[in-house]
Amino acid sequence: MSRDHRKSRGQGASRRGAEDIGDRRGDARNLALLLRVAVLIRGEARQLCLVRNLAAGGLMARTFSRLEPGEAVAVELTDGEPLPARIVWTQGYETGIAFERPIALTEALAPPSGGRARPLRLPLDRLTMVRAGADIAFASARDISPNGARLACEHPLEQGAAVTLTFEGFRPIEGVVRWRRGSCCGIGFNHAIAPAELGRWLAS
Repeated sequence: MSRDHRKSRGQGASRRGAEDIGDRRGDARNLALLLRVAVLIRGEARQLCLVRNLAAGGLMARTFSRLEPGEAVAVELTDGEPLPARIVWTQGYETGIAFERPIALTEALAPPSGGRARPLRLPLDRLTMVRAGADIAFASARDISPNGARLACEHPLEQGAAVTLTFEGFRPIEGVVRWRRGSCCGIGFNHAIAPAELGRWLAS
């Protein structure tokens, strides 16, 4: 069999996988989601991904690191229980993921315990410079989402204070101190970070 023929067959299989996972528009169980943010778990590492289509059996997503077909992963669609899954195919950073067991979409997307949905957060351990007015301090970011971050600060920040966070390799982010507990505080960003922009930075 020629190399070109094998390549063509492989591309055909990838396209069929794309149709099989997350693109069954005639299936009542299917729910198309344009750029919904989810968390992809690979061992101990957690990273953002953008879900394009979601079905009971799996999803199509854009990731920000290279994945291998057959790799075992888990997907967190809400701030709740991760769903065991496996990589079925990849085309660059476009990825087809199959769940180990079919899911009930309404339950999988519901907030935990019927509460209010919270943005998915990623654990983080990066130093950030915090500017509050004329004062400058440094803090350790413990987690981050497109809408905010949790910081551990050596010098407590006042609740309601306007701040600017500067991470290495990322543009300054303006926000407000929403809460404070001990040495930790929560920052709400004035403008949400585009998930793709945040995902690329976290993967760099």
